[in-house]
Amino acid sequence: MTGLPHSAHVVIVNRWSRADFADYARYVDHREHRVGYVTTAAGRAAVPAGAAEVVQVTDLDDPAEVRTAVAALAERHGAPDRIVAMQELDLLTGAALREEWGCPGPRTDQVVPFRDKYTMATRVSQAGLAVPRFERVTHAAPVRAFAGAAGWPVVLKPLAGRGASGVLRLERPADLDVLTPAGSFEEPYLVQEFNPHPTYHVDGLFTGERLADHRVSRYVNNCLAFRADGVPLGSVEEDDPRLLRSVAEFTTRALAALTDRPTVFHLELFVDRATGDCTFLEAAARAGGAEIPVLWRESHRGDLLATLARTQLDLPVAEVESLDEGVTVDEDGDVGGEGAGEVGGWLIVPAPRLRPCRITGSSSMLDRKDGPYAETFLPVGRVLPWTDPYHQHVGGRFRFRGPSSDAVEAGIRATAADFRMTVAPEVPRSPRGTGPGTIAPDGSAVDFFAALPPGTGTAAVVHGAIPERGSVLELGAGAGRVTHPLVALGHRVVAVDESAEMLARLTGTSPGPAGGAGGAGTREVETVLARIEDLRLDRTFDAVLLLSSLVNYVSRKPLLDACRRHVAPHGAVIVQRTNPAFFEEVGPAEWENRGTRFRNYDVERLDDGIVSCTKEYRIGERTWTFSGVFHHLGDDELPDVLGASGLRFDRFLDERRTYVLARPA
Repeated sequence: MTGLPHSAHVVIVNRWSRADFADYARYVDHREHRVGYVTTAAGRAAVPAGAAEVVQVTDLDDPAEVRTAVAALAERHGAPDRIVAMQELDLLTGAALREEWGCPGPRTDQVVPFRDKYTMATRVSQAGLAVPRFERVTHAAPVRAFAGAAGWPVVLKPLAGRGASGVLRLERPADLDVLTPAGSFEEPYLVQEFNPHPTYHVDGLFTGERLADHRVSRYVNNCLAFRADGVPLGSVEEDDPRLLRSVAEFTTRALAALTDRPTVFHLELFVDRATGDCTFLEAAARAGGAEIPVLWRESHRGDLLATLARTQLDLPVAEVESLDEGVTVDEDGDVGGEGAGEVGGWLIVPAPRLRPCRITGSSSMLDRKDGPYAETFLPVGRVLPWTDPYHQHVGGRFRFRGPSSDAVEAGIRATAADFRMTVAPEVPRSPRGTGPGTIAPDGSAVDFFAALPPGTGTAAVVHGAIPERGSVLELGAGAGRVTHPLVALGHRVVAVDESAEMLARLTGTSPGPAGGAGGAGTREVETVLARIEDLRLDRTFDAVLLLSSLVNYVSRKPLLDACRRHVAPHGAVIVQRTNPAFFEEVGPAEWENRGTRFRNYDVERLDDGIVSCTKEYRIGERTWTFSGVFHHLGDDELPDVLGASGLRFDRFLDERRTYVLARPA
């Protein structure tokens, strides 16, 4: 790419893992320029040969980590001359980095109108265009008032969300109660009235004054249903001249309200197909996702991502960059040259809900009447990782061409109905944790659990069910929330955990090796560093505790086997499980308890009795998360589950039926 300074240092922040998505080697000559990358482990697959250096980060959403990585590249290759960050979640990061290093290209104030949905809707509305009624909210009460005036359902979305991420359709007031029992949100939201008309999207280039190369398409199904309900998502290019003119005029005015500089865009709107009336939904200053850039390259010979790169490299842009000399795309989106007149479309089928999983079979859709001209799905034997499936990890991708919109849409719907992918689960799925300080192997945040108040309630339940001053083996003791109250009640406790950092917080000393006799600790607490499954002590205890709902998110039998090995013949095993009602009622929610803010999000029902959920904990300015898959353990299952490990159900110890007392069979 010409126009850059000689031997420029170009830093590319890459989030994509698909090697066929962004052709960075074509956008910037890696032989002429020094091109450094900041990316994740998954993103390394998209880095071409010839990169000057790749700095791998853990989290591209951590601005401090990304800044440190760019500074490391600058130290070894000189200050960056240009910075490229093309994925929507990285647009503001890229703008901030350009400001920090004095690089030309889009600045924060130019990106914000495309990232802050309230600012975006306000500007478009002030330009005199139709926008669904909207309001910025931080509490549940204004949402109820808004819905009272606009009517249910309403749509609630994060101000800086991407696509359908975090977007909720609330059908009734009760949905709001489940979302936020505490009545307030952790972050501001935009609430909008629901619009029933079909959703369209427009992709292309806005010069700052006029709409240049573009395509108008209508969705087949919608992004929210794809993310929330696992419904296939498709798109077909519109061929109705009347609608094309109406949408193009509306899009031009909407983009002019948001920017005056060359911008590659993806704009979504509602269209009344009977009248041609348009209503703004949202816009992004980047190329569309899913198969949009690939379809443009293959069917229209235009490269949206190359054009987006030019805008971020501060190079002149007047039209979408063409891959062929003989092919042009005019301002109305009509393709000239070979392939003129064809309508394109695409389909993505969601990844299997049960993840991670191993692909065992897929059905090809090629060579079918009205079928796709290209398809991509994971080969048999490939493991689909635990990753948000939205666009980046999907079960199947298909691209279509045809003589008309109706013909292509028929092919898309037939393919969506007939495509099959079979999988086998990869289990167990390990929990994951994030946040400041050490994260234990099971995903627990050491600093968080060390900061919590003592678990006196749990200790009281245990104390009431076992002999006075009885010996206790606490499996998965963590930082000692229950350990210390039990000691205060007169019990001798052996605390077991696989995290040395947890046990060090428990006692203030280093834990001893597995085997236990020489373990460090106070007179009342002995610590043992070991995995529960591997624990084999030469003694038994009056009570063995398996708390923290461990039986709900890791393999149960090895844990219960360890309980049976170490309980005295007339002793007690106390197991804490997640309340079965959780699996019926769980949904996005937030609340506060004893100085800690809690939030459940990314809740997904993978199967009957299997829920994936991320739990967020916030104390002051510190935030941690724990993500895992929770498996239902119902009353009717307890006898068989316990019996498989040589235990028998005795009784529940609390009204909520979360503490289970079992004894040796």
